[in-house]
Amino acid sequence: FADVVAASLAERPFMLKLLAMNMYDMEDSSRQERLVEFKRAYARTLDNMRACYAAFFPADDGAESFILSFYPFLFGIYPYTSVTEKQRSAMDAVGMTYALPSVYELARETILKLLGK
Repeated sequence: FADVVAASLAERPFMLKLLAMNMYDMEDSSRQERLVEFKRAYARTLDNMRACYAAFFPADDGAESFILSFYPFLFGIYPYTSVTEKQRSAMDAVGMTYALPSVYELARETILKLLGK
């Protein structure tokens, strides 16, 4: 399960970038039909996650609990896996050490922890 979900997320950097945006800013600068389109796509991800969870854990009814724990994490994964040159330069200027794990690595580890593995 962790491998499948992590691999799927790794293929969707633009979606993760959108999730990292401030939703209020997105709302202010988007037409209503675009917000509806975004929410429709987001709702499909919830449905797909429920189906994936049920396929891997048919005897477990913890999909909603997993989603409520995992989805907030998705809003912050992009900045931990991608930085701009300007951000990199600022971190270098202050002597900050940093590692940029891949989306796959970060998502997989988080999923395993949420599942208690």
